Amino acid sequence: MQKGFDFTELSIVILAENHNPTILNPDFLKFNGIVPKEWVVSKPPLCAHPISQVEYENGMRITAELNKLIFFTPKFANNHFDRNISDVAKRYVETLRHVNYKAVGINPRGHFSFDNAEALTNYFANKLLCKGAWADFCGGVRSVSIKLRYELESAVYNIGLDQASLRSGKSRENNLLSISGNFHHDIGSKYNVDSYRAVCKIIDNMGFDLDQCLNFCKLLPEA
Repeated sequence: MQKGFDFTELSIVILAENHNPTILNPDFLKFNGIVPKEWVVSKPPLCAHPISQVEYENGMRITAELNKLIFFTPKFANNHFDRNISDVAKRYVETLRHVNYKAVGINPRGHFSFDNAEALTNYFANKLLCKGAWADFCGGVRSVSIKLRYELESAVYNIGLDQASLRSGKSRENNLLSISGNFHHDIGSKYNVDSYRAVCKIIDNMGFDLDQCLNFCKLLPEA
């Protein structure tokens, strides 16, 4: 297993009431200064009533639904998140400050690499779980998935540990221990009038959530 943990992607999910997804399009984003004018879309945008989506050449993807906004970036290397995603998300909700926002999810994902599939499965069965005869049942366990839930002071932290592969361009990296985090922040009723402020505050502080994800990974046993 690699010594370091590599972040590979990050999404910010914002739950909202009665958000109109049809307003999301490249012109709306540029006219309101939500994205830089030099950004270029990578494919024709999807603009429909149930869902709209705009994706840029830098990998940033913005999706709008009736009750949800999703800001996604795959550019999340070297354990430092790209400021673009946080700035874009904040400018979006500040532009639509009349919307009633209900919650924010900070969702990092990353991985450790293993030499082969057997080493990865053995790590799950004998390191993360208690070694026993169950691991050899019916010829041996072939894959394992673990879901955990923690309650922090400011959020509920859901974490998933899975066996995965990662595609980058034309190449694929196999035998990965994938760590998927979800930091769920509810927005209290006191923010009903200006809930966008609470959203911006949560996004401004998401570095703490990312640090907690790294701290969790440091506690995992060595392979």
